[in-house]
Amino acid sequence: MKEVSPKSNWQIAVTATDTVWGLIAKPNQANTERIYQIKGRDKNKPLIIFVKSISKLKELSEGWDPLIEAIAREHFPGALTIVMKRSSKLDSFINPEITTIGMRIPDSKQVLDLINDDEFLLSTSANLSGQEPVTNYQEAQAQFSNQVDLILDIEQASSGEASTIISYIDGKIEILRQGKLSQSLIGNSLHSAS
Repeated sequence: MKEVSPKSNWQIAVTATDTVWGLIAKPNQANTERIYQIKGRDKNKPLIIFVKSISKLKELSEGWDPLIEAIAREHFPGALTIVMKRSSKLDSFINPEITTIGMRIPDSKQVLDLINDDEFLLSTSANLSGQEPVTNYQEAQAQFSNQVDLILDIEQASSGEASTIISYIDGKIEILRQGKLSQSLIGNSLHSAS
């Protein structure tokens, strides 16, 4: 599978990101179903979304306030995923049984360029369910070349470390997964916001 221009007609892609390699898709019902099929993923496990801007994060979530704004401005783009209550503006085919949504602005120009005119991309790690994510272009080709439209490597190597996931619901922060971003850095953002 050859690399093609981000403006080409692709629907599902595997790409290096600033954290781990990702399986991404343009947001529609068919692509959502394809991601779960490709990974062999339990449909109760949610996908996250990649966006380009904090304003888009605000639009697709509820409960945005100065505290989460400070964290977002400090750490985006970057290795942080924020889980918040989902907005009614978010399409119902995305995680239909779940009232929250995980959102991230990746620190990768290539990934952000793939968003183009779409408001966001669906995302999950590039691996078969229960296995580790692929770590390079050759592994991505071997595992996904017959199932996706596009495989992209980037000059900026993936760190290989997943994003830190925090939940921000009703004004309370909880770390759901410790990843590349340390708890102390998130705490520093909170102190600077108060």
